[in-house]
Amino acid sequence: MKKRPKGNRKFKIFVSNWELFELVLDNEFPDGLDSVHFENDSRESAAKRSRDSKGTTVKVDSSILIKVFSRPQHDHGTLSEMTERHGVVGLDLQVTDFHAQGLWVSVENHESFFACNSQNCPDLDGVILLSGNPSRIKIDWMEESAKKGCNFIHFADLDFFGLEHFAAIHDRLDKAVTLWNSPEIGAGFYINKGDSSLFTKQKLEANLDRIGVVLPKDENANTIFTFITETGMCIHQEMVHDLFFKSRCD
Repeated sequence: MKKRPKGNRKFKIFVSNWELFELVLDNEFPDGLDSVHFENDSRESAAKRSRDSKGTTVKVDSSILIKVFSRPQHDHGTLSEMTERHGVVGLDLQVTDFHAQGLWVSVENHESFFACNSQNCPDLDGVILLSGNPSRIKIDWMEESAKKGCNFIHFADLDFFGLEHFAAIHDRLDKAVTLWNSPEIGAGFYINKGDSSLFTKQKLEANLDRIGVVLPKDENANTIFTFITETGMCIHQEMVHDLFFKSRCD
């Protein structure tokens, strides 16, 4: 759950359901969290090591965090009831047969994911957390859901990495996924709310060739890229929460 501690200017995320949290930890770190400190630097351990939301390596985790707002036909409401009761659902993709239905949003960062709910996203059937650079297994799950008729909106940071992550998803889902943007986010918004240091850092690290492939295929991606390059600014996802939720209720 999201709280603002007394005397603190920023919100912080606290665990609201320890049983569910421990279930996720057991899946992600079967040998315990302390085992992470004792991993060597081999190629195998590097592949297993969990990365933060800005990591750029391929992740091999098999669990996902989702919120299910509607009641899927074959689910009998179990996951939607769990979402309502606990706020989030953890699934192991290696054993589940559940797939998204209707219209879902894939979210890049944790704070944005936990901010989404059925009240501020009434037109959505669910949300999946990608934790930055989406892992192959998560994209596989999204692609399989798309084959069954699900469509996705990708809500990302308005920066080079956000565009690169979207390009990786679009490469698999094609027209079943679109990148979110708002007509209210113009050049002035980038200049007033943007981060020039993030622009400088990411411009040197991002895969501009991969981004270039998706620009002609998605109007919002092309618009975002144009504003980024023209203003020299990138926008953090947290800066556009209100606009995203407004677009869901309009």
